[in-house]
Amino acid sequence: MTLQVMVGSWLVLAAGVAALAVYRAMVARNDDEFVHLGRNQEQLLTNQAAIGGKINSLDKWGKTLTAVTFVYGAVLAGFYLYGEFLEQSARSTIGS
Repeated sequence: MTLQVMVGSWLVLAAGVAALAVYRAMVARNDDEFVHLGRNQEQLLTNQAAIGGKINSLDKWGKTLTAVTFVYGAVLAGFYLYGEFLEQSARSTIGS
C-alpha cells in the first residue's frame, strides 16, 4: 500500500470526523436544556430524553472516530519519517 493511498484513507477518516461533528451540532441545535417537571410536559420530557440519548451516542462515536483518526495519522507520520530516515541513510552510505 502506497503512502498516497494511506494518506487518502486518513483524509476520508478526517472528513468523517468533521461530518459527524456537523451532524452533532445540527442535532444539538434542537436540544432543550430546561428541566421540565410539570404534569402536562410528558411530550417535552420524551423528546428531551430522545435527543439526549442521540447526542450521547454521537459523542461516543465521535470520540472513538477521533481517536482512531489521530492514532492512524500518528502511525502514518511514523512510517513517513522512518522512510525518510532510511532514504537519508541510503544516500549517506552511497555517497561515502
